[in-house]
Amino acid sequence: MIKLVGDTVYVKHQGLYKLDDDHKICAYKTEGHDAWLDAIKMSELPSITAGATDANGDDQLYRLALYVRSIGNADPLFANDFVFKGRPFYVEFTVPTGATAKAEIAKNLNKYLNVTVDKPVLVPAKTVDDTDHITTITAKPAADMSDVAYLVAANEYMRITKVVVEKFVPATETAPEKYVVLGDVTATAVITGAEGFGTYDHLEKDFRLPTAANLRWKRPMADEMPAAGAIYDEYILHYIVNRGQVAGLGGVGEQITSETTHVFWVQHSLATDFEKELTDLGVEFVDMTNYGA
Repeated sequence: MIKLVGDTVYVKHQGLYKLDDDHKICAYKTEGHDAWLDAIKMSELPSITAGATDANGDDQLYRLALYVRSIGNADPLFANDFVFKGRPFYVEFTVPTGATAKAEIAKNLNKYLNVTVDKPVLVPAKTVDDTDHITTITAKPAADMSDVAYLVAANEYMRITKVVVEKFVPATETAPEKYVVLGDVTATAVITGAEGFGTYDHLEKDFRLPTAANLRWKRPMADEMPAAGAIYDEYILHYIVNRGQVAGLGGVGEQITSETTHVFWVQHSLATDFEKELTDLGVEFVDMTNYGA
């Protein structure tokens, strides 16, 4: 609860804030958002002719080479000996006559992941809710994957950093046998997501709620805990107060001030009311929502 009374704003459980010659407030606001998922647009993959054969007369073999990083969590699937956690995935496939490359990739990817990691990493999708900021798959592809349009990351912590399609060249054509790059489509095929900000998962994980907070005497009250499914906006108030002649050089004329930082996570549906009480006091907010975008 927040309420403006005269020249003072009262915030429940937190204290009071004034704005006058002896009290200054520098305020910042960042709107929360849902988690956005990484994805690969299948339409951006290099064109591959169905029914192609290699120098030996066998079905031409191709490979989708991926690198997926893990950020913001400690999924053991991506554990390695580097600072940045991640792992490569290689999916070999052929494109028989009458088939499409995207369908064969999706089918073989599912088989490969089921055998090697036994958990979702990239999920085939026909449609998604937003082609720029994907939060959910709105339609799954057909069983034969003929209408697959996206490969969507299974969670918000996966980052697709490499998407390369390669062609296998047997030793009879050029020794030694090798894969040659048909196309590196990382820049055009990858839709980059972002961790949720102000979501229930974000607040629980990054602020260690309720475990660590409950060990402190000033722990959050029950009505201050985040609600599952809600989005919260962040408000940061830098509160500067003139302390007068309290000590030290204040006795000979130096202005002594104290500055404290107060962070509020306000449910988005209530943010307008919260902000209004402070703006009515005279506080001006700097909107940091798209800072650096």
